[in-house]
Amino acid sequence: MVTIRDVAAAAGVSTATVTRALTKPETVATPTADRVRQAVQDLGYRPNLVARSLRRRTAQVVGLVMQDIETPHFMSVCRGAEDALREHSYSATFCNTDDKLDRERAYLEVLVDQSVAGIIMTPASATESDLGWLHDRGLPVVTLEMELSGAVDSVYSDNQAGACAAVRHLLEAGAARPACVTGGRDVPSAQDRLAGYQQALRRAGLPLEPDLWAFTDYREEQGEAAVRALFALPQPPDALFLANSRLLVGALRALRALGRQVPDDVTLASFDETPLMELLTPPVTTVRQRAYEIGQRAAQLLLERIGGYAGPARHITLMPELIIRSSSIRPDPTDPTDLTKLTDYSQ
Repeated sequence: MVTIRDVAAAAGVSTATVTRALTKPETVATPTADRVRQAVQDLGYRPNLVARSLRRRTAQVVGLVMQDIETPHFMSVCRGAEDALREHSYSATFCNTDDKLDRERAYLEVLVDQSVAGIIMTPASATESDLGWLHDRGLPVVTLEMELSGAVDSVYSDNQAGACAAVRHLLEAGAARPACVTGGRDVPSAQDRLAGYQQALRRAGLPLEPDLWAFTDYREEQGEAAVRALFALPQPPDALFLANSRLLVGALRALRALGRQVPDDVTLASFDETPLMELLTPPVTTVRQRAYEIGQRAAQLLLERIGGYAGPARHITLMPELIIRSSSIRPDPTDPTDLTKLTDYSQ
């Protein structure tokens, strides 16, 4: 890590001069200030503003770095975290990464420069997101959606169990060839939801057919393109499991364009509950995460770290709930069975 001493040596000045050049440049001769700024740029030096803020006792702020704040799920997560933080006189600042590593790094650097007390985040990648430098600075971090190595606390839903429950329901409701549209290959929640889909097929004794699942970005247009491709197969699916609500929107657009009716021609279920799911025609079967509680629990873990807890990493898993509606049940006037009272899918 580049230090202020490195900058001073490169510029040929004292560390005190570097500090004055960066904080009160009007007190330093212009040529000297220029040398300091050039050394800072060449070395990539970043002042340790976290330590400075602790000495000065500045405002208590926590950074919330989310995958996609536009989705109802992350809106609820952020609200839960913010409410818990406000109870302890902390405020929150919000950042949206779109699962991009470069954007994630840029936001983390900004938050460090703004002297936040800690960070709650959904890492863009379980293997490539670099949080070690935050740990080196003593900045506490709580992750969502996944566990990371080291003393990093985490809170997340059991994505695999939730997906498995939804697909088991689709199969029990009559589907024979369900397909899965999930997120990016490097996104842990996407991998876990695909694994749940595959687990349900194995339990039913069905083969795993790679043509019947698609990795995409968690975006409407990607969901639409994936569903169009699935229904162009020689043997298209008769049911869909969508790994988030935005993929569901894209899927519904594709099905409408293809003239496929839900649930008559194709049944479907989606991860993530939103207020609109029960108002759609037909109402959509969903896996409801405890999003607000996820935010609350993450804030509580972070506040404990800020307060001095230095123990081992803690990992909290919350079980989602399957909400069965008519999108997953193909009408059969000869069968009066109420499919909302079938298997306990939590097992």
